[in-house]
Amino acid sequence: MNPNDLTLDDFEKEMPPVIPISQVITALLNNGEIFPATYLQRFSDLLPEDARSLAEAWPHVSLERRQTLMEDLQALAAEDYLLSFESVGRLALTDADPLVRFGGIQTLVASECTAPDLANRFLDLLETDADEDVRTAAASALGAFVYAGEIGKLSPRLLAEVEKRLLDAYHSQPSAKVRRCVLESLGFSSRPEVPGLIRKAVENGEEDWQAAALFAIARSADDAWASYVLAMLKSPVTRLSLEAIRAAGELELKEARPILISLIDHDDLEVRLASFWALSQIGGRGVREVLQSRLEAADEDEVDFLEEALENLAFTDGENDFSLFDVTPDDLFPEDELLDDELSDEDFD
Repeated sequence: MNPNDLTLDDFEKEMPPVIPISQVITALLNNGEIFPATYLQRFSDLLPEDARSLAEAWPHVSLERRQTLMEDLQALAAEDYLLSFESVGRLALTDADPLVRFGGIQTLVASECTAPDLANRFLDLLETDADEDVRTAAASALGAFVYAGEIGKLSPRLLAEVEKRLLDAYHSQPSAKVRRCVLESLGFSSRPEVPGLIRKAVENGEEDWQAAALFAIARSADDAWASYVLAMLKSPVTRLSLEAIRAAGELELKEARPILISLIDHDDLEVRLASFWALSQIGGRGVREVLQSRLEAADEDEVDFLEEALENLAFTDGENDFSLFDVTPDDLFPEDELLDDELSDEDFD
């Protein structure tokens, strides 16, 4: 049969049958058998009735299986952007086990879930959860909502609420780890208090705080930090150098090009790859030649990344027709997933 003659019915006949949710749940509850990996995708985009069935069975699923399931779904969502495990992630947020709650947050982030009510869920976890790792994950997850607010895709009222509570958490959280993640999320914010918090972290002698400062700077879109970033590119501490490389790329610091070019011969693969990408973000004279030359002599660990960097450089230098790829904030944050000003005060309780 000519493929052009195929109808929609023909394609549907060729598609594998949908696994009933009851069959998936039975497998989840069966501790005597390994849960089939082929069932994992079935958790994506659950219908409301399927989500209810899973919620009813959830308390009876063994702890180890709940933990493993969230790890697997997070990894799968990170690999395939077409998959969304929002229903399972939301369910995991209410779990009694902190590792499952942590997995729920990570799965929602990997699934790029930006529904407005999740901002309040994450804020509540940040403020009240007994587990430090859960609070840390919640603090990190809130960065997406600050960014959405900064590009006008979140209600000003909710953005103000998120920023206020993040600032409160920065000053009140006993865990330095949580406070650093709060700072990183606030990196997107244009609130006047934020530069001072970044400056305090910059001046802190601890590596963890300096890394958090560079992470926040990368999100700030503020080239006032250029001199600090340029200095940290030469840091002997690989972690700090990496964060500075990423910040230089995000801020598109042209002054960083010579240093970044020197770093593409670094012994550390991660440093080399980060430098390739930062150069592709900055662009400019000579960058294409440098990356192309490196591609011709690249080892197997670098080839795919260099090809992607060269593609990104084409966009940076305006070599492609952007009208064909008209990506707007609406594409990143669909209207039906973001808050308007019509929500009642109950949404902030």
